[in-house]
Amino acid sequence: MPIDLKEIMEKAQQVQKEMEKAKKELSNKHVDGVSGGGSVTITMNGDYETLKVKIDKDVLKDAVAKDKVALIEDLVHVAYRNAHQQIDAISKEALAGATERLKISEEVNNLPE
Repeated sequence: MPIDLKEIMEKAQQVQKEMEKAKKELSNKHVDGVSGGGSVTITMNGDYETLKVKIDKDVLKDAVAKDKVALIEDLVHVAYRNAHQQIDAISKEALAGATERLKISEEVNNLPE
């Protein structure tokens, strides 16, 4: 069965459009990374931009009073990493859905080198 290059190109263009759409939709998604049982919350969008950092004032006051600022730094780091991992998972899922639609026949995989 001959390879239909036109069909392959059309599918590739379709996937490219779907990936661009998925990236736009991803930009509008927001997630909250949380640590310390809600003591620190970081809101991040699908472009990995930090939109908001919230630190519970009682936890902050207590940490400063006890000279444990490193605790707050750790909580912020964990919350940031949590938000980042959520965006990673959403991105992977969104882009996989777009690329999954590109089905190229077995002949393409078996082309001579």
